[in-house]
Amino acid sequence: NFNICLIILPAIFAIGQIFMFPAALFTITCGILFGTYFDGNIKGYFLAVIYWLLCCSITGLAPLNISKCLFREKLKRYIIDRNVQLRTFSMVLLRYGVRALFLIRLSPILPLAIYNYALGGFDGNIS
Repeated sequence: NFNICLIILPAIFAIGQIFMFPAALFTITCGILFGTYFDGNIKGYFLAVIYWLLCCSITGLAPLNISKCLFREKLKRYIIDRNVQLRTFSMVLLRYGVRALFLIRLSPILPLAIYNYALGGFDGNIS
């Protein structure tokens, strides 16, 4: 049933984000799910993009908060405070907050879950 998939899919994606599975699998699944449900109509793909953006934003908070709760002090003490570039980056996050976070997450170099875990060590209200 389509409605059950709409509930289960974000939960699976959240677990995948915690264990750093590739987000591309979720993206492909959204396209297939919405595309087949709406019989290939372009409306289905637009809804898939909106649903995907909402789910990525919400499920990205899980690794970020886990990192803040469990690893924040160690990340800050052993990695961030010992590196000049990371201290500068921390000041940028403090000043620009969500705007800087948005630009960081656009980078295709690393998976989003790694960014989320790494950003948990920085100061500022970025969640």
